[in-house]
Amino acid sequence: MHVLERAAVTLRRAPLLQRASLLWRAIRPAYIRLLSAVAEGGLERTINGSDRMRIVPELYTLPEEYEPDVWRALMREVRQGDVVADVGANIGLYTVAISKRIGPRGRMYAFEPEPTSVGWLRRHVDLNGLQSRVMVYACAVGAYDGSTAFMGGRGSESHVSVAAAPEPNGTQVPITRLDSVFKDGRLDVLKLDVEGFEEHVLRGAGELLNDPLRAPRVMFVEVHPYAWANFGVSSDSFLALMHDHGYDVPDLAGNTLHRIRTYGEIVARSRRVAAERPTSA
Repeated sequence: MHVLERAAVTLRRAPLLQRASLLWRAIRPAYIRLLSAVAEGGLERTINGSDRMRIVPELYTLPEEYEPDVWRALMREVRQGDVVADVGANIGLYTVAISKRIGPRGRMYAFEPEPTSVGWLRRHVDLNGLQSRVMVYACAVGAYDGSTAFMGGRGSESHVSVAAAPEPNGTQVPITRLDSVFKDGRLDVLKLDVEGFEEHVLRGAGELLNDPLRAPRVMFVEVHPYAWANFGVSSDSFLALMHDHGYDVPDLAGNTLHRIRTYGEIVARSRRVAAERPTSA
């Protein structure tokens, strides 16, 4: 933690100031400007006790514990030289941590359509010196190439729009298929967090998933079954698609799933991809 951050935390926790919320709200913009000026190289954080990185000063409140169970399971799967896709990269915490682990021979493809998030994603790549191994795509990912309606907002509030009429804060963003991006290349690990659009992303990767020489050996998919009806998909269609492409579908604890009813993480493993595929980039 930067010395200015430590001083601010000490002041904020002082007995006389703990209830001064209005005061802190008023001075927060000035504090962020000062923090940005004195910490041009970013603020150092260690996420989940394992991955050191630098973040933009505007996100100084970001907790260092971040999806710890998913984080640890995913990081155990990453190898030196891997090619990884982070679809729904948000501000890039997974992107940065994975990119450091895959080393200079690895490649990271980070996809994020929300403008504010993709701006912070790019800055985090730069702050951590990962420009040579990270490709940032400011677009959505789906089953076709072109453009799509997108509902604004950051993080879990952002999603591809399914409304017939334009939604408030909606906009048009580019959309691409993973088959287009990886037309002649392989993908070792796929991380997917797209707020209910999971099946459409995988439909746009059919050629990749059917090729055991190029398909991901493992996919971490955050599933949002409460939103699937809005996208015309279901637990049955999602699981059928995964099984047709040769993937077993357990949850994070390793339990095989026959129906997906609740939000959570699945760890899909390919039955077709060789366990020891070459990892040269």
